[in-house]
Amino acid sequence: MKNVNPNSIPVLSVLVILLMSFLFWGYSTGITGRTNKGPDPGCTCHGGSPTPGVSAIISGPSTIAPGATATYTVTITGGPLVRAGVNIATSSGSLAPVSGSGLVLEGDELKHSSPKSPSGGAVTFSFDYTAPNSVGTQTLYATANSVNFNGNSSGDEWNHAPNFTVNVSSSPVIDGDLSDAFYTTIATKQNTNSGFGSAIDVKKIVYYPDYTNNILYLGVEGKLDVTNNNGIGIWLNVSGAGSPSGTPAGNALGGIQPEGGHYIGTSSNTNFRADFEVDYLFAINPGNSSTNCYVDAASRIVTPARVYLGNCGQSGTSIDYSTTGTVFQDGYTITFAFNNSGASNKGFEIKIPFGAIGANSSHNIEVFAFVVSSTAYFSDVTVPGNVSGGNLGFNPNFNSISGGPYHSNSQPLPVTLTSFNAFLIGDKVHLNWSTATETNNYGFEIERVKGDPNTNKFAHWEKIGFVQGNGNSNSVKIYSFEDKNVLTGQYAYRLKQINYDGSYEYSDVVKVDVKFKPSVMDVKNFPNPFNPTTKVRYEIPYDGLTLVKVYDILGNEITTLINEYKDAGIYEAELDGSKLSNGIYLIKLQVGNFTKVTKAILMK
Repeated sequence: MKNVNPNSIPVLSVLVILLMSFLFWGYSTGITGRTNKGPDPGCTCHGGSPTPGVSAIISGPSTIAPGATATYTVTITGGPLVRAGVNIATSSGSLAPVSGSGLVLEGDELKHSSPKSPSGGAVTFSFDYTAPNSVGTQTLYATANSVNFNGNSSGDEWNHAPNFTVNVSSSPVIDGDLSDAFYTTIATKQNTNSGFGSAIDVKKIVYYPDYTNNILYLGVEGKLDVTNNNGIGIWLNVSGAGSPSGTPAGNALGGIQPEGGHYIGTSSNTNFRADFEVDYLFAINPGNSSTNCYVDAASRIVTPARVYLGNCGQSGTSIDYSTTGTVFQDGYTITFAFNNSGASNKGFEIKIPFGAIGANSSHNIEVFAFVVSSTAYFSDVTVPGNVSGGNLGFNPNFNSISGGPYHSNSQPLPVTLTSFNAFLIGDKVHLNWSTATETNNYGFEIERVKGDPNTNKFAHWEKIGFVQGNGNSNSVKIYSFEDKNVLTGQYAYRLKQINYDGSYEYSDVVKVDVKFKPSVMDVKNFPNPFNPTTKVRYEIPYDGLTLVKVYDILGNEITTLINEYKDAGIYEAELDGSKLSNGIYLIKLQVGNFTKVTKAILMK
C-alpha cells in the first residue's frame, strides 16, 4: 500500500476522537430487536428499566386494505429529550422509512440513523407500513429512548410504546374508530360551540362508499353526555337519478310514528326543517347511562316510519340489525357501533348496504349531524354549518338560518390532476401539482428515479415522500413537495395518487436536470459512525479530474472511490467497510490542487 499524509491530523487528537466516539456511541445509529416483539425487549443500554415519564405513542390508520401502504408516526415526549431514538417492528407486513424521517431499515425492522433532536417538545419518526396480502390483525411495536446526550448513559431514559393494532381488512371495521384509512372527511365542525356543555359534541362526518360490495360506511366523530339523554342526530339524503324521494328542504321532519325514538318521534315540537332533502333520520342517545347507546332510525320516504335499531353500548362493540321492510328495504343487515371515549376519531359508525336505503353506485349522499335533546330542542352544535347566537331551540328551520349550508357536499368526484411540474431552485427540486376535483383521495406518494426511465430499463423508482390528499373536493387544490436530497444529473418524478380503498393511479413523468455549482468544496459521509456502509457526498465548485480516496489513520491508502473527470456539482459515492476493521478512516477529496478531508468512523 502507498503511504501518504492527506492533511495529517495530530495522533493525540485522533485518539481522543476515537475514545469519545466509543463513549457516546451507545448505539447512536440505533439497534433492532428491542421492542416488545423481541427477541431482547428493552433499551437497557439507556437504563435498566422502562421509565413511565417517557411517552412513545404510535399513531396512524387503525384499518388498511390488504397489500396497502399507510404512513404512521412514533411521537416521543418526556425524559431528558436532548435527543431521542427508536426501534420499530411489526408482527407481519413490511416497514420502510419515510424520506427525511431519520430512520433506516435493518433486516425487517426500523431504527434511527442517529439520535434526533426535538421540535416543539417532541421527537417524531414517520414510517410506512405495508400490510400483508391477507386479512387479519397485525401489530406495530416501538421502543424509544430519551437521552441527555452527555457522552454516556447516565440519566438516559426509555420506554415501550403501547402496541398498536392494525386491522388488515378489505373494508372499515365497525368499532366506532374512524381512523380507518378508507374514510374521507366530508364535513367538519366550523366553530367551538358547546350549547349543551362540553360533554356532548360532534366534530366531523366521514364516509366510504364500497362500490365492490355496494355498502355505505358512515361515521360521525363525537361524544355523548352520560348524565342525561341528550343525543346526536344524523340526517341522510340519497340523491341522483332514480334515488328515493324524501322530504324536500324547508318541510317539517318530526312527529314520526310510532311515538318515541328520541327527538324523531316526539309528539310536540315536530316542525324542525332541513335545508336539503332528507330521506333518513337517526338518533343516538345514552339514556342517562355510562354503558348504553340507543339507536333509532326513521324514513321520510312515502309513508314516514320509525324503528328501534338496538343498544350498541359505548365501548365500540358492534351489533347487527336485520331490516324488515319498515324504514329500510327488507332483507339486509345494518351494523353499527359507538365509541364514547371522546378521543380523536372516535364516535358513531354505521355500515348500510346500498339496497337498504334504495341507493346504487351512481348516487350521491348528503349528510348533516347535530346535538339535540329528546324533546327536539336543538343546540348550536352542528356539522357542517356555523350557528351564531346560542342554542336554536325548538323547531329550527335550517333552510333560513344563516351560517349554512347545514349539510355536506353531495358531489363525489374523481381525482382530476390538472398540472404537474418540476423545477430547480438552488440545489433543490420543487414539485408543484394541482387537482380540479377529488374523491376518496388519500394522498400522493412522490416517486423519483435517477436518470431517464425511458432509456434505462434498470431504473428503479423510489418513494421519497407523501403528501396528504383532500379526500373529496370539487374545487381546485394546489400541492407542493421539495426534494432536498439531489445530486448533479437528471431526475424523473411521478405521482402515485392513492385512494382510501388502496387503489392507485400514476401521473405522467416530469424530468429536471440538476446543474448546481456549489460555492465551496466539501466532502462528508452519512451515517457516521457507520456499519458497514456509508454514503460519501462530495461537492466540487469547479470542473476537473476528481479523486475520492480512503486512507487508514496511519495514512495508508485503502481504496479509490472516484477517479474521473467531473463537472462542478454535487455527487455521491458509497464506501463499503464490510472487509475493513473498526476504526477511524480518512476520506480525501481532491480536484486539481485543492483537497478536503473528512473522518469516517467504522464501528461493527
